[in-house]
Amino acid sequence: MRIRTVAAAAGCVLAMLFSSVPTLAFSRDGGTMVVDGKAFASTQDCKGTNWEFDADTHTLYLKGYDGSYIDLSMQEEATVVLEGNNKITSNLDNPALLVQGNLTVMGDGYLDLEVTACRSALYAHDGSLTIYEGCEIRAYGSGTSTTGGYLVMADADVLIENAKVTIEDEVEGQGGGLGSNNGDVYISEDTTLSITSASKALSSLSGSVHIRGAATEVSIHAYDNSIYSRNDLAIVDGATVSVKSDTMGGTVVYCPEGCIRIRSAKVTVEGKKTAMAGQQIELTDAYIATPFDADIQQVADMTTLIFEGEVVSSVEIEPGTAPTPTPTPTPTNTPTPVPTQAPAETNDSAFSITPRMIIGAVLVIVGLGTVIVLLISKIRNKNY
Repeated sequence: MRIRTVAAAAGCVLAMLFSSVPTLAFSRDGGTMVVDGKAFASTQDCKGTNWEFDADTHTLYLKGYDGSYIDLSMQEEATVVLEGNNKITSNLDNPALLVQGNLTVMGDGYLDLEVTACRSALYAHDGSLTIYEGCEIRAYGSGTSTTGGYLVMADADVLIENAKVTIEDEVEGQGGGLGSNNGDVYISEDTTLSITSASKALSSLSGSVHIRGAATEVSIHAYDNSIYSRNDLAIVDGATVSVKSDTMGGTVVYCPEGCIRIRSAKVTVEGKKTAMAGQQIELTDAYIATPFDADIQQVADMTTLIFEGEVVSSVEIEPGTAPTPTPTPTPTNTPTPVPTQAPAETNDSAFSITPRMIIGAVLVIVGLGTVIVLLISKIRNKNY
């Protein structure tokens, strides 16, 4: 039966994911940072064309920067502040923007990242990545990579809040668009996230994925998994998520060891085989709109969506309560009118007595009787 293929497909996907855990590693001198091909001491203030670094606060200011890759080396808490339009390009086996430690990208500017020979464009190595405060980032990758990784990635948590992030992953090789190796991924309030990927799109290899907020919109189109979360996936509080996968053998939204929770959110999933699967699927203040009669069912050791005995490949989930189906009206039998019988034909040649004739005869008889009585009375009076 087709629903049995869910468990097999899920197992294959899980095996592929764990066999392709990112292995990016870059050698560096802990006290040296590189900006646009030049080395600087990371413990001292320094600056160049359209950039400036504050060593005390570990903050790099980009003010219209347009140059090659930036490696901030080892920083406890590194911050990049964007002002105006900035572009970082890497044609080497180095991310466009790299730090060993926690990295925060912020500001009201724009950052364009492009790589042609590296799997990652933005990487917080051994740390977390935070993107927020209204900044806009585009990450583009092309070429071929022999190492695993994600175009935008961190080894710890990834947080995107109040930002616009566009990821275009055209790299040939294992990996994907946006991911965390050992932490959770948070896509929070007022965020617009768009990912296209030739492989996987949004992944948390060891943790969970959280998408929330009425002004949060996530749009994903990937060849492989659109969303992979090893543990839980939560799409809540009015978020809008639209995901699509082109693979014929995988699951679009997949949580092998956790629960898929959708609460008060709009989710559209388009796939070729299995729309979503996890240990559990929970809908709160949300319902399956298309196909309307689909059910959440346990298949082998996974939970998925079933409609008419088949695994659902595409689904639309709307916020709110499912509308009550309009009952089909029962047809009523329209009575057949009984034809009025035509009056019997009368025979004009036959003699028949009518009531009028009877009344007339009675009146005649009464009149004659009255005349007779008067005549008799008159004759008697003459005799006396």
